[in-house]
Amino acid sequence: MDLGFDTIGNATLVCYDRGPVLVTDPWVRGSAYFGSWGLSHAVPEQQLEAIPDSEFVWISHGHPDHLNADSESVFSKKKILLPDHYGGRIARADRGAGREVTILEDRKWHRLSDRIRVFAWRTATRTASSSSTSTDCCS
Repeated sequence: MDLGFDTIGNATLVCYDRGPVLVTDPWVRGSAYFGSWGLSHAVPEQQLEAIPDSEFVWISHGHPDHLNADSESVFSKKKILLPDHYGGRIARADRGAGREVTILEDRKWHRLSDRIRVFAWRTATRTASSSSTSTDCCS
């Protein structure tokens, strides 16, 4: 895909700019919440292959349907992007596992490729959201 995105399940997106650039909250294996919630469909092979090909992984927060332990092996060598979470637990754990972690400054655009940038912001409940845009679509 030249420019665009695929959706996978609950909160997972793969964003493309002449190839996969970013995957968000990759839950593609196993279950969440002690087995009470599972993936309703198999992840298509093409989308599953795009995840490890992405340079960046965005983790919005630590709930298991967004940061899933069974799915970590799919993105273990990627650059992790995190909002400025309260307490920094996720950043410390990822850095302790040897991952490259970038804390995204709140309410600021961050360029990931020629045509993809992300914007992170914290909510009042200390969770985070992101938005992405492109100069050619989705802006």
